[in-house]
Amino acid sequence: MAGRQYIDATSLDDGFVALTDNALAGKWTAKSGLVGNDSWNTAALAGSDFVMAGWAASANGGLVARYSGGGVVKWQRTYGGVGKDEFNAVVALANGDIGLAGVTGSKGKGGNDGWFVRLVGIGELADDRAYGTAGADEFLAAIEGSGGGVTFAGRAQGKGTATQGWLLDIDAWGNTRYQRTAGGAFGEDGFHALAKFSGGLLAAGAQADFGGLPSAAFVRTDGWGHASCSAAKGCLDLGASDCDDGNECTLDGCDKGACNHAAATIALPCDSTPGYCQSGACVPPPTSCKALQSAALGVRSGVFQLDPDGGSGPVPPFAAWCDQSSDGGGWTLVLKADAGSQNFTFSSPHWFSPSPFGTDQPRYDTTQAKLASYANLPLKALRVGLRTGAAVRNLSFDAEGLSVLALMKAPVASSHGYAAWAKPLPGMPATHEGFWSEGVNPPELPYSKVRIGLRISDAADGKGLNHAVIGLGCYES
Repeated sequence: MAGRQYIDATSLDDGFVALTDNALAGKWTAKSGLVGNDSWNTAALAGSDFVMAGWAASANGGLVARYSGGGVVKWQRTYGGVGKDEFNAVVALANGDIGLAGVTGSKGKGGNDGWFVRLVGIGELADDRAYGTAGADEFLAAIEGSGGGVTFAGRAQGKGTATQGWLLDIDAWGNTRYQRTAGGAFGEDGFHALAKFSGGLLAAGAQADFGGLPSAAFVRTDGWGHASCSAAKGCLDLGASDCDDGNECTLDGCDKGACNHAAATIALPCDSTPGYCQSGACVPPPTSCKALQSAALGVRSGVFQLDPDGGSGPVPPFAAWCDQSSDGGGWTLVLKADAGSQNFTFSSPHWFSPSPFGTDQPRYDTTQAKLASYANLPLKALRVGLRTGAAVRNLSFDAEGLSVLALMKAPVASSHGYAAWAKPLPGMPATHEGFWSEGVNPPELPYSKVRIGLRISDAADGKGLNHAVIGLGCYES
């Protein structure tokens, strides 16, 4: 169970979570949130964990937390922009991603819009986009759709002042496959609950009747989202396989009894050949995630095939995670390292070898891997993500070279300073008066080494007795 805990008029509200057994006896309770009034609006089971979503007053944004099965917060974050943003539904997707649906006043076509956020890892953004019209639109419920997509239910104002029940279905990359509205003749209508049923959907909510009073509303659709036989016509007899045109770059649909095939407007990777979809057809893979961001419309973060030499050189296309959601987008994942393992110590041969490992794990997660992009992707800047517990700090700096592998042979300095590198680490002093060097293979100190990061000494000349390192590829004796 998830909701809000109210104590008294002088106290701030917090999100409240309780787990019970089958007899509703409490097993544990927990409250969490930020410094203002917070509430959990929805919860979902994600493996053995629980994901809560709602609203945080202090951020005026969507609030998300992941709890272990024992009630311990693994991570907690807020999302949104300058307007009011709030989550009403959460979906634990089959591939491990977390989908969140709600309402945003920060983006979209005006007024409020339906809001969808996809998270990977420990809450990192993979997608963040709005759907709707210039009126007041909102997602109130969501379920996983076909092919890793998501289907939403809610309300949409659209044209005029009446609000209608709203169904919208997207593919795994954010392309709209269909949207339908129902009701809206007299006032406040909307779908608040959604479920799959017999190849279609069941949506339930409220509908204003002739006198303007709300009554319960219940809609059943076919597999294409039609809520009536007159709307569906011949589509009732057509399934997904009947309308499949064999083109992975089109969105198969059915309206007025006939199949249709709209070109995907948001880039998605091709499955049949290396490349991605553009204007309804597969095109060759981009040379980098930055090139993909420049060429494709509305691309989200995800795994794409890259070909740095454009098909004219010896390097075959390879899979890489493209981060298009943070720090301006266009970032390509090259390495995932665990400081507690022996794979990427300072003396590890992986730093100077072109051979990758873990290439079947290109997604943004905590599985260690050195991807083909490490040795084959030219770069102009390098970003290092440091994670401690649930806290992640990204630091980027200019580092131009033929690849990260090539940078290992020619030190590159950064200039963030001690405080920026130390910020994610609990117990680290806020300032440091001694000596430090930072970047890629910064100058070694007598007792500390690091491949990418910060080296610290307690003496101004670097010859003190106390030394420390922060970053990747650490060694200390």
